[in-house]
Order: sequence, then structure tokens, then C-alpha cells
Amino acid sequence: MSVSSVFLLVVQFGMFETVLSALFDRYPFLRAKKICVTAVISVTEFLLGLLLVCNVSLRHVLFVHRISY
Repeated sequence: MSVSSVFLLVVQFGMFETVLSALFDRYPFLRAKKICVTAVISVTEFLLGLLLVCNVSLRHVLFVHRISY
């Protein structure tokens, strides 16, 4: 692993902790379900990241949304 890869990984963890801290500060009742909230945020950010790195257009996303209902 290069130094830049390690730096980017540290930045990602820092951003993730920032989002979680902001949520827990704004909505204190979520602290009781910290593990579930962390899991939901992790999966959501992972799926949003997939949209950014994969060759997917908005047409494909809307098609999947349409057939899911």
C-alpha cells in the first residue's frame, strides 16, 4: 500500500465518523441503536459509492426503481 492509499483510507474513516457523530448529536435517541445505525449508514454509503465507480447511468437506476414496485 502506498502512502496516498493509506491517507485516503484514513480520510474515509474520518468522514464516516463525522457523519455518525453529527447524526448522534442531532438525534440523541439513535445512540441506543448505534450498531444498527452504523450498519445502515455503511451499506448506504457503499451502495452510493458503487454508483460512482461503476458504469451505471441514471436510466439503469430508474429502471431498477421502477421494477421494484
